[in-house]
Amino acid sequence: MNETRKNRLSGEDSPYLLQHAHNPVDWYPWGDEAFAEARRRQVPLFVSVGYGSCYWCHVMERESFDNESTAQVMNERFVCVKVDREQRPDVDAMCMSACQVYTAATEGRASGGWPLSVFLEPEHLHPFFAGTYFPPNPNFGRPSFTQLCVGLSTAWQEKRAQVHTQALRLSKAVQAESASTMTPTDIDAALLRSAGEALMRGADQSNGGFGTAPKFPHPCSLEFLAHWQPEGATRSFIDFTLCQMSLGGIADQLGGGFHRYSVDATWTVPHFEKMLYDNAQLLALYAEAAMRTNRPLFRGVCERIVFSMQRESLRDDGLFDGSMDAEVNGREGLSFLWTPQEAAAVLTGAGLSATEISHALHALGLNAHANFKDPHHPDAPSGWVLTMADEACAVDPLIERSRALLLAVRDLRTQPRRDNKAILGWNGLAIDGLATAGRMLNEPTWIALAARTADVAFATFRQSNGAWSRVKRDGVGFAASLEDLACMIRGFQALFLATHDSVWLHRAMLTWKDAHATFFEESSSVWYETAAGRSDLFVRISETHDGAVPSGRGEILAQMAWLASCDDTGKVLEVFKRSLRAASGSIAASPSSACRSLTAVLTAHAI
Repeated sequence: MNETRKNRLSGEDSPYLLQHAHNPVDWYPWGDEAFAEARRRQVPLFVSVGYGSCYWCHVMERESFDNESTAQVMNERFVCVKVDREQRPDVDAMCMSACQVYTAATEGRASGGWPLSVFLEPEHLHPFFAGTYFPPNPNFGRPSFTQLCVGLSTAWQEKRAQVHTQALRLSKAVQAESASTMTPTDIDAALLRSAGEALMRGADQSNGGFGTAPKFPHPCSLEFLAHWQPEGATRSFIDFTLCQMSLGGIADQLGGGFHRYSVDATWTVPHFEKMLYDNAQLLALYAEAAMRTNRPLFRGVCERIVFSMQRESLRDDGLFDGSMDAEVNGREGLSFLWTPQEAAAVLTGAGLSATEISHALHALGLNAHANFKDPHHPDAPSGWVLTMADEACAVDPLIERSRALLLAVRDLRTQPRRDNKAILGWNGLAIDGLATAGRMLNEPTWIALAARTADVAFATFRQSNGAWSRVKRDGVGFAASLEDLACMIRGFQALFLATHDSVWLHRAMLTWKDAHATFFEESSSVWYETAAGRSDLFVRISETHDGAVPSGRGEILAQMAWLASCDDTGKVLEVFKRSLRAASGSIAASPSSACRSLTAVLTAHAI
């Protein structure tokens, strides 16, 4: 990287875009300037979508975007656009849909992820090729990124009619995939059972969670199962999953909170980035489990999540930043790794006895074989991701002291980068997690923290005309999505339940009215993620499929199910019924992927 060179991204307000400001690639941010230049030159756009804490995004940058010869090919043959998916979820959703449709058609299986690599024709911004990471040399059954660029550019020059045909076909397929015209159906007990049983068929009874590797927490799925089967074997499985996660390396055993996912089935080795939305949702889940079971393990996890959020995410202005990076100095998880010798030296220096040190090393998994080997640095020595031997060790005062001693030393290391922008919807989830946990565990300081964040968010992101922004860093910008407003309603709801202060109910209702005016289409009763009339998006996404963050459509359904009982006019209930009917076909097509929507149904039945 040449730190003296700057491209067009140097004036942007996204930490992720600023990371690429010194690339030799002549990057543009997404917008009219890039579109006009591509049309003037009559070349395609290459759109690279990622986010600041994405490890593989950093890998592709080092391998390709910082490479002078690769950058030359990119600059000569394309107009290159860099997108922060956290800043522009609308563009990300459009490109990700294209990737999933394209890979399903060409590889037989829909796939996606980040970095996301999409090539668009310039006139209508229709995609004609989509994929994710491409290596610098042919590998993993994929061409090199340079080969891909040359091949697609050559096709554009020599077979432009076929490229346009493919772009039109792919864009129509994405539009059909995103259309909300599926035949309505009843969301009944049989469908709820089908979703629950499908999730439980994928349950890992040996390790907790769903599926094999990689393994994600899936809070929306766990929450739905808890509502669907509040007692019995399903509930036991949820508690088992929460326990196993808290003992594994996916939990930051020193700093608290959870990493994004584990690369194995046993929750041992994480992908080290930390996301606010994961920890916010897990906080509420663990608080409910702690209140119901009175297990010190679960309460301790809640305390450690809040500790992590305050240390690693809380800003001076009262909002929360979005994430922490997966790597340090180009090495994944470097600041989190230990050796037994390092840990023993710290504990010895603190005056622990040999017996105490032996117990601590056992409790933290340091008496076993190393469990981490960096695949990108095979010559680097193996390391240890800290885990917890069992539940008793997790609540042992000696181990808690040992954790604090090791954390103090870890804090002296070079720390992962913090993506220092606050995202509206993720702050809504943080407000919900803090207020819910504070209410359930009688922690008024958590509720007060949630209230402060909610006050700042409402004052910062909402304009007097009811328009909301999504992102704050140095300034506030970019239009909020349905997901943002729905998650803010969720936070206001949690504060109302925790405090019984009517101001939070008023703000929840006001935010719903803002969302209804912006994202709801009266003629079809469909909630869309973006406002109508966008010329830079060839498709308007409406999604019931939950990811790491609940779908905007599912979340607004869940919030309307609750708000309807507080609305004397009956308007919310009327829109909820119409919205659920309109979404029912999409929900029924893949019910276990629409857990937040199904939780809305269960909530409506319970009220």
